[in-house]
Amino acid sequence: MFRASHKANPDGTAVEFQNYSLTQYNLAVKCTQRLLAQSSSGDSDLVVKGLVAYVLFVCYENLVGNYRTAQMHLQNGLKILPSAVDRHGKQHPMVPDNITQVLDRLDLQVMSFADSEAPYPYHQGQHLSIPTSSPSLAYIRDATDHLIGTFRWIFWLAAFSEPNPIPQWQLDATRRVLQQWANEFDRLVVFLPEDDRNTIVLLRMYHTTMTIMVATGLYGQETLHDEHHGLYEHVVALGKILFDQQRVAGLTEGYIFCFEPGVIFPLFFVAMKCRHPLIRRQAIALLETANHQEGTWESVGAAKVAEFVMGVEEENLPQGAGSEQVLESARVHLVNISSKIERRRIDLRCLLRTSEEDSWYFREGTVFY
Repeated sequence: MFRASHKANPDGTAVEFQNYSLTQYNLAVKCTQRLLAQSSSGDSDLVVKGLVAYVLFVCYENLVGNYRTAQMHLQNGLKILPSAVDRHGKQHPMVPDNITQVLDRLDLQVMSFADSEAPYPYHQGQHLSIPTSSPSLAYIRDATDHLIGTFRWIFWLAAFSEPNPIPQWQLDATRRVLQQWANEFDRLVVFLPEDDRNTIVLLRMYHTTMTIMVATGLYGQETLHDEHHGLYEHVVALGKILFDQQRVAGLTEGYIFCFEPGVIFPLFFVAMKCRHPLIRRQAIALLETANHQEGTWESVGAAKVAEFVMGVEEENLPQGAGSEQVLESARVHLVNISSKIERRRIDLRCLLRTSEEDSWYFREGTVFY
């Protein structure tokens, strides 16, 4: 509301909306603190209300670009879940599964969005373990929960292994989890209703993305990604299918906003890691035209970051050069971003390795969107 009115009347109504929203937000925070303090009596209803409030706080702070504050609220909510017990030490039965699911999805979103000014607090957060390799998928939500749990595990695994390579046995175990999920999901899809078709495509996009991440060891030698052009092409093809399905359903008109992980991250991953010139540009084009915001992720901003990285890697190469011409020393290993959402600006620091592979350096830049 504030952002929309600011364009039309930057000195008037927008300021009123901002002041009003901040006042109500502060009142809500104080109310939540009281609810959580009272919940120690064992009233699960108060715990649920407190958790719902934390979800709303995370969504609000992500929307306005206060990522560090959003993380604080998210971590507070995640810490409450295992401690949501009554005075006898029993788990509250009235904490709905969908609240846990929402918090887990918001957590994945924060993990995947690496803003350098609000890094994910891996060493302060909860300890994750590898999901079961024999999932029982009866509903689409079961498949979603298991895949999100696996993705969170992958990010956690990478964070705690770095700078050392991830142990091969852990990569192999994660690969088995992904394969078993795919087998079970194929059996489930046959029985799913037509209404789930968009979710089916999106889950396949995430599964393929995770498959690539595990196959390449998550970080290390960037030329390993050249062995997976087929999988990258599959992610882009699924993205096109998803947009086509949304277009047929009339869901592509105007700006699309949601708080859950969506199509942006898989396409962004393709645009960043796939050096095949056509596949990469197709992913960027989909991001540019998507007009999506998914929590912290904005499709146009993601496209601009990917374009900048592509420009760095393809610098001085002839037009249409294949991935084999992008040397390891020219490839970006990591991008640190600092988002200034109110100015529609993203500052970037791209980490590259020298041709001697014994030192690192940064290429810096700024994109506007």
